[in-house]
Amino acid sequence: MVKKTIHKVSGGKLLRIKAEINNSVIREIKITGDFFIHPENDLMKIEEILQGKQIDQAKQAVDEFTEKNQTQIIGFTSADLQEALKKLSS
Repeated sequence: MVKKTIHKVSGGKLLRIKAEINNSVIREIKITGDFFIHPENDLMKIEEILQGKQIDQAKQAVDEFTEKNQTQIIGFTSADLQEALKKLSS
């Protein structure tokens, strides 16, 4: 079942997550909200790398991706994303 959550991050920005999570595994995910990612195409790539990962692996996966690809995320952190995903699994 697809679930949605809105997570308010430090600084007042909103992170919206729409995801299908089964047994703490991210099957599908769509990330929207009040943030910027540069380059913009990396948002789709981040969504792709999260598919098949455990929620507890989300922060590390995003951190590794952004470091490797020099992706800039302004408006949320990988920890914020993982926290929002945990809301969906409960």
